[in-house]
Amino acid sequence: MANRNLEKMASIDAQLRLLVPAKVSEDDKLVEYDALLLDRFLDILQDLHGEDLKETVQEVYELSAEYEGKHDPKKLEELGNLITSLDAGDSIVVAKSFSHMLNLANLAEEVQIAHRRRNKLKKGDFADENNATTESDIEETLKKLVVDMKKSPQEVFDALKNQTVDLVLTAHPTQSVRRSLLQKHGRIRNCLTQLYAKDITPDDKQELDEALQREIQAAFRTDEIRRTPPTPQDEMRAGMSYFHETIWKGVPTFLRRVDTALKNIGINERVPYNAPLIQFSSWMGGDRDGNPRVTPEVTRDVCLLARMMAANLYYSQIEDLMFELSMWRCNDELRVRADELNRSSKKDAVAKHYIEFWKIIPPNEPYRVVLGEVRDRLYQTRERSRHLLAHGYSDIPEEETFTNVEEATPELEYGRMNIGSRPAKRKPSGGIETLRAIPWIFAWTQTRFHLPVWLGFGAAFKHVIGKDVRNIHVLQEMYNQWPFFRVTLDLVEMVFAKGDPGIAALYDRLLVSKDLWPFGEQLRTKYEETKKLLLQVAGHKDLLEGDPYLKQRLRLRDSYITTLNVCQVYTLKRIRDPNYNVKLRPHISKESRDISKPADELITLNPTSEYAPGLEDTLILTMKGIAAGMQNTG
Repeated sequence: MANRNLEKMASIDAQLRLLVPAKVSEDDKLVEYDALLLDRFLDILQDLHGEDLKETVQEVYELSAEYEGKHDPKKLEELGNLITSLDAGDSIVVAKSFSHMLNLANLAEEVQIAHRRRNKLKKGDFADENNATTESDIEETLKKLVVDMKKSPQEVFDALKNQTVDLVLTAHPTQSVRRSLLQKHGRIRNCLTQLYAKDITPDDKQELDEALQREIQAAFRTDEIRRTPPTPQDEMRAGMSYFHETIWKGVPTFLRRVDTALKNIGINERVPYNAPLIQFSSWMGGDRDGNPRVTPEVTRDVCLLARMMAANLYYSQIEDLMFELSMWRCNDELRVRADELNRSSKKDAVAKHYIEFWKIIPPNEPYRVVLGEVRDRLYQTRERSRHLLAHGYSDIPEEETFTNVEEATPELEYGRMNIGSRPAKRKPSGGIETLRAIPWIFAWTQTRFHLPVWLGFGAAFKHVIGKDVRNIHVLQEMYNQWPFFRVTLDLVEMVFAKGDPGIAALYDRLLVSKDLWPFGEQLRTKYEETKKLLLQVAGHKDLLEGDPYLKQRLRLRDSYITTLNVCQVYTLKRIRDPNYNVKLRPHISKESRDISKPADELITLNPTSEYAPGLEDTLILTMKGIAAGMQNTG
């Protein structure tokens, strides 16, 4: 028994290393970071809920990892039987655990990406990124324009001064992580970064490790679920928090790097202060796209709130400057410059500048023709997507297609997450035509099928190649030579790498009416056809072979996400089918005396749900966890 427990203790770490058996590069520490955070969390889980609950989490993970190895549907069924045997409290804790582990995996990735980025900048070496030509830094980009594209430094500088990137902040309802958790995640990330610093002392290491454990426990014991929908004012506060925490310091740092990069290509002049390379707009509190909560009064409140927050940021910065400069009054030169800046900012506030890519990098004529064909076909396919779903692939009427969408995904339950002030539909009683784009994409992403992303690409490629078989070579040349086309296809390839039609088939089998099963099979056939054509155009044998780092990250996440997928689909089955019965095992979690919310008390956090105890919270936790794992959800 002791040996078995010892094996269990190391099982997830062992599975992690089986999934990614070797380092991608010398500076690859991702598995090390991931394993450290996981070890700390499993210790915390055992302290809070007992060894049996921890072993159950490990057993669930092992089954999921076995499925990822061979994609055997029987493993999904075995996993589903284990998960549905948990009582309400244990089910919430297990779902919460896997959601939390995915958040920790994301933090490990962020630290690893930053670590590699620092190393590359120190070496000035981007040679290992040859297979990912879209990644670069500003200095490398400017040098390529001068050296490879024969642009003069002055041309680059003039073009840079006359362009603007307008970043529009919106209360995007796919941001499913609460702000309090985001702050705790930030502290975990900082602890992990400092733990691996080269000059750390043993005492520092011990203190940081203890701090890391505290922060992981604090995040795990925080309620992930928003119990009430946010107001537009709440959304504005959340949006402004990004200014306070990242943008306020990040943009000036970036602009200084632009100046340095320009100096290194021979421009001894800073970008003018009145050239707004980066500016910001906001939809928060001003959204009139069918949001009944946004009124003129709300928009006025949000504008005043934004002004107040901006004033506070400036006031704080001015106080810091006064302290640094140790003076109370500026000289005449500074005063004149300040007046000029104020006038310029007012004059340019409404100016819009756009990068004219066609002038900078004009594609060859064959590119234009083929791209036009692809664009037109893709547009036609997407515009007719509902009709194609209903009539192009089968004889199923459109109303039954909508039933299929509602049955095969958690779209109906999306609004229970309370992650946005806007309703999921423009009309509560409307059909598919009233469904907003974000819930539509969010729902398909949850099932790992990503239908709205890839639908149409296969038809577009087949159409172009059918007109002239030589066009396949033009498409391949476009992919290799034209970064903008490559980025688009790489994004679709990334989505396919995150997809799993076997998971989507499980949703169909458990949730969709049998007469619609052939419809799902046809869509999965289209999925495979499109993936095959995409790989052919990219010249890849396997998905993401050109980006081993992303491939590694996705493989590490897959088993966590699969567990949540299975938990979600069986929870939906229990919610939607009153005749579906399960046999529950005895309660597992052993509560510690000092915990404020033991498993039984977690059930009481949602006393008004019309579902059976624990089901709604378990479902929401799976949706939030899958969203964290997929990272692009709408």
